Amino acid sequence: MNEPLEPMPLKTRLIRRLLPLAILASAAALVVIQMTQAVTQDVDLQIELSPGLPLDFSLIELQVIDEQEQVVSLTQFRFDQSHRPEKELTHTLKLTRGSYQLVFKVSSTEAPPLVIRRRLLVEGDALTRFRLP
Repeated sequence: MNEPLEPMPLKTRLIRRLLPLAILASAAALVVIQMTQAVTQDVDLQIELSPGLPLDFSLIELQVIDEQEQVVSLTQFRFDQSHRPEKELTHTLKLTRGSYQLVFKVSSTEAPPLVIRRRLLVEGDALTRFRLP
């Protein structure tokens, strides 16, 4: 009546032991991929250059400062008189969610630098417009 059970083949035992680990590793990999994609947001800036800027500006420096007062991005836009944008600049930043201060420093040859500060709240991918000054 009670016949002894035959031992499982080695291949079947390995599959039974490794299958849950493979499923767990796959799930962990998917979570990591989702988290890394959610860490940074694409923030497209459109910076309108209004007539209040010095006519001979040659440099616009953009500092992005986080809540801990750390500069997380520094971008310089350099121009010469023959290659200046007429109305706007566009720039894309990759930032984590949070509050930032944008510091624009407009330099010209004939006037002291003009410093303009703006606030930026990042909650997701977004298009944000600013006017200088």
